[in-house]
Amino acid sequence: MSIQRPAVRLMAALALLTVPLAASAQTPAPNPAPAGGAAAQPAPPPFRLGFGDMMVMAVQPRHIKLWLAVQAKNWELADWNRDELDETFRRLGRLYPKVEQIDIAAGLMMVKEPLESLKKAIDEKNAKDFAASYERLTQACNACHMVYKNPMISIHVPKGSGGQFVDQEFAPPKKSK
Repeated sequence: MSIQRPAVRLMAALALLTVPLAASAQTPAPNPAPAGGAAAQPAPPPFRLGFGDMMVMAVQPRHIKLWLAVQAKNWELADWNRDELDETFRRLGRLYPKVEQIDIAAGLMMVKEPLESLKKAIDEKNAKDFAASYERLTQACNACHMVYKNPMISIHVPKGSGGQFVDQEFAPPKKSK
């Protein structure tokens, strides 16, 4: 019975989180003009996650998972996570060209070379070059945090074997014979 309670709590928490997201994804119909010719009220803007939300919900987990995949020698998963991380940075540039009146293009340029060298190391399955490129990516992230006045956000190469991602298998799938 003790196993079921955490599962029920988790499902309830997920339900509570998904309802507002689902509701915010729907675009409300425009308000009809009230009687007497008064102007209709504009619809509220659609819900959009903030830049910080995107960093902790999309960038940081992919940064960690990229490392963990290579530690498990799952180069295919590493390639996928590197591509997703790169795509997330590009999306951030489109969605948030400025954060608190600061252009983020320079910050995005800081991660461009490390992501490219990670791609090469992954394609070559070169763990040594991967580690060096990953360290450069991590340093670029921290340099960006400094430039954008967030020195309290300091990341590093992950330690351990999964931590918060205990629900994912990082070893490559076993080949069927």
